[in-house]
Amino acid sequence: MLKKIVIPGFLLKNFNIHKSKRYNIFKGGKMKRIAAVFVFLAIFCPAFYSFTDGQNADVVLGKVNFTTECSNIVDANSIKGAKGICIDTHNDRVYVADTGNNRVLWWNGVANFTTGKAADGVIGQQDMNGHAAGLSATTLSVVSGITVDNSNGDLYVADMRNNRVLKYNDPVTTGMAASVVLGQPDMTSKGLLTAATGMRYPTDVAIDSAGKLYVSEDNNRRVIRFTPPFTTGMAADLVIGKLSMTTSATGLSSILTSSCYAVEVDNSGNLYVADQSLNKRVLRFNGVSAASAGSTLTASAVFGKSNFISNTSGSTSSGMYYPSGLALDGSGNIFISDYQNNRVMKYTGAATSTNGPAAVLSVGQTSPDSYTQTGLTAISLNTPYGIAIDGTNNLYVCDSGNNRVLKYAAPAGNAPAAAQVIGQRDMVSSTYIRANSLAGVSDSAYDRVTKRLYVADRDNRRVLWWNTPSSFSTGKDADGIIGQADFISNVPSVSASALFLPCSVAVDSSGNLFVADANNNRVLKYNHPVTSGMNASVVIGQPDMDSNTQGTSINTLNYPQCIRLDSAGNLYVADTDNRRILKFNAPLSTNMNASVVLGQVDMDTNTSPSSATAQTISYPTGIEVDSVGNLYVVDNNFSRVTRYSAPLTDNMAADLVIGQADFISSNSVVTRSGLNYPWGLTFDGFGNLYVADMYNARVLKYTAPLSTGMNASQVLGQVDFVTDSNAATAGGLSRPANVCIDEYGNMHIADSWANRVLTHRLAVAVPVLATTDNVTTESEATLTVTGTKGDVTVVIPANTFTANVSVTVTPDPTLPSVPATQTGFTGTNVGVEITMSDATLTLKKPVTLTVGYRTADIVGLTAGKLVLCYYNTTSAKWIPLPSVVDETARTVQARVTHFSLFQIMQVTAASTLDDAKAYPNPFLGGVHPLINFMNLTAAADVSIYTLRGEKVAGVVADSAGLASWDGRAASGALVGPGIYLAFINDGVNKKTIKLAVER
Repeated sequence: MLKKIVIPGFLLKNFNIHKSKRYNIFKGGKMKRIAAVFVFLAIFCPAFYSFTDGQNADVVLGKVNFTTECSNIVDANSIKGAKGICIDTHNDRVYVADTGNNRVLWWNGVANFTTGKAADGVIGQQDMNGHAAGLSATTLSVVSGITVDNSNGDLYVADMRNNRVLKYNDPVTTGMAASVVLGQPDMTSKGLLTAATGMRYPTDVAIDSAGKLYVSEDNNRRVIRFTPPFTTGMAADLVIGKLSMTTSATGLSSILTSSCYAVEVDNSGNLYVADQSLNKRVLRFNGVSAASAGSTLTASAVFGKSNFISNTSGSTSSGMYYPSGLALDGSGNIFISDYQNNRVMKYTGAATSTNGPAAVLSVGQTSPDSYTQTGLTAISLNTPYGIAIDGTNNLYVCDSGNNRVLKYAAPAGNAPAAAQVIGQRDMVSSTYIRANSLAGVSDSAYDRVTKRLYVADRDNRRVLWWNTPSSFSTGKDADGIIGQADFISNVPSVSASALFLPCSVAVDSSGNLFVADANNNRVLKYNHPVTSGMNASVVIGQPDMDSNTQGTSINTLNYPQCIRLDSAGNLYVADTDNRRILKFNAPLSTNMNASVVLGQVDMDTNTSPSSATAQTISYPTGIEVDSVGNLYVVDNNFSRVTRYSAPLTDNMAADLVIGQADFISSNSVVTRSGLNYPWGLTFDGFGNLYVADMYNARVLKYTAPLSTGMNASQVLGQVDFVTDSNAATAGGLSRPANVCIDEYGNMHIADSWANRVLTHRLAVAVPVLATTDNVTTESEATLTVTGTKGDVTVVIPANTFTANVSVTVTPDPTLPSVPATQTGFTGTNVGVEITMSDATLTLKKPVTLTVGYRTADIVGLTAGKLVLCYYNTTSAKWIPLPSVVDETARTVQARVTHFSLFQIMQVTAASTLDDAKAYPNPFLGGVHPLINFMNLTAAADVSIYTLRGEKVAGVVADSAGLASWDGRAASGALVGPGIYLAFINDGVNKKTIKLAVER
């Protein structure tokens, strides 16, 4: 038998099959004679990229694993906003509270705390790449102050956001669990409590020579003391700064404090408290170690103010703004970090000073009376917090705003230069950037000419590229860079070689690269071939490469966040803060005028729309041009995607909207048809649309053809259409900004908050081509085809047709909507169309149709109420068929008596039998395969009797109130012609229908 394979024409290009060739397949090398009537069936579905809802990505760029989401990469060399540091003389270690990464790092050997040295261990995370906050015995959340009991090496950590202090027994090892928790009853609680057993935002810890522990609490505005032995959940025995353990009101006196941020204790048991935000001072309480439990303590001296009732900010040698760290050296001097003044001040005679002493030197400033932030150098500081001093009076400063820790030889004068830096490569860096790290990634674009993926590494102020997507591996270094001089710099600037905030990238058909440099209010063009560090050749939105003025005119821009090009090389710009889209006609040149504006009435207007219409644009963040020149715009503020059909004209109205039911709605929701502040979009090679639904943390696929208010067909980042959780995992997303698909079917998602690009290697679902072999009038045919939502199986019994016929089965057709008059019918958009080449033929036997669905397709529906319905074109209604649901296999099956459009629908059974009916009636044996009963109540019994009262058959209605009878008696024999009675009974309602059977 000759087996003819029908291949849709549009696939020939996609799969490189030469059109002129004929594909004849011969069984056994010979053409077999067909001795009887046969059926030829060509079954196919449109090609598409295949993935499953919520599937895992295959590769991540910008990170070394799928579970970290911080800016750039966390490892043993990086630090983010460190706020605490202490010296462990028992083990010769330096501990650093790496606040922004929710961990504590340590370096073995004080002498080894040198520039570029990697940390030797970590707690709060299981390895050096972890950074997530947690609540357990092994995790931390915004760790702040730390201290060590140098008599035994035990470590104490102020776990601020978890409202607790943890104790780690010596020896401290990587990933170990804490042994004791203070401030909470157990390791999994974090309640806020103002009591002797509770805490509210503990920020620092200190331990005295007697082993007593002091905890400063920012929100309880106090310091509390714990006397050993320490046990989980124990009560503090002394409060400083308040009159009782149960009050937290602010105060300003020698007794009352406002915001206790740092604490230190000297060898004489005197306590020093940084009373920070409102009172802007440091208090000394004498003899606190020996104070009896429950006593009320009065401060003996104040630093930063002349008396106990002043709280004026100061930037002089005797003033303070926000004291945030304390340390005592071996000579009895106290160092105080003043983070708002960007300095660390040294005061002599800490234990004996009187009120308002003047500092003798300033670290970070040229004099004790200075407070400016003077850049990023070995001398300058930017919001310093925790400080420590080792046994040789070396000073360690957590330069929090610069994400580093500086080590100074014992300071002898103002503005000393740091000798060592930890957390950065050098003294002029504040971010630990690498060739494989990303921060705030916002877009990507694939270049077919060079086989590159360009990535807008927004917060690192650069564009990176990776060559050959098929070779991508997790954590791979980028192959090139523009916008910075090298892979470790992050310098914002405006020039032909610099970038300030690159938000979008696009590539034309010649391999030229375009970059939307948002903060510089411009679009740059880089000529092919693009090389690292090269200059741009053309600038749009500015008169030259050194200007960055924002504007609202025919040739200026205001924070452009997305760019795309059409096949003719025309440039489209989402001019975000001007609330408009501009088109620039090719050829492009510096400072050229736009040709078309959308979203505004003219080129000089920037009106913020008060409501959504078909013409307004509120905050455009994404654009795309389809293969025929239609423009699609993501309007973030209105949570929608709009289409403007070519040719574009000024201020024209959109003609399609996705994410909303109409052009005047702007709801932000997490549903199958809704969006929640989407950001970007793209198309695949088959016309399907993908939208980065940012605040729902997902990417949605809309299967072509597109229509207003349509449902998405698939989702990535979530397991269903009603979940919106952010997750830095292989299957999750965290505020995705954009998506692109390369020519190999790799989908690249710019996952903004997770600071990464996820790559899904999508399979191309090749159309299933099936033919029957030796199908005669006596043969059965079973055909299976895969659609985007599941398999479709058609079982055609022998003797169904009386002539040659070609049958086509097409999954995922465009389905008519459910008429408003059809109450109780809910569509799923899961369907199939079956057609024949000879429409005059009828089916002599029922054909079994099985259609698969996905869990995501029936969200909000009851699987047990699903049925297959066919579409009656005459009445424009969906007609239900008696169906069987397999909830395990997720299929719905029915016997169909003619070919049509079919859809899985939820149909609610009738509440009475008043409208019960049977069709076809009369039933023509040999022409009609089945009699169908509809509008029954669920599980209603249908008994078929002759007029003589003999029961010949019985059927039971399904959950949708449907049943069918094949015209056979219980014995299997065909009933003879005549009149029969169908008695319908559900136990409450009864009805009789007269049936006519003809043979």
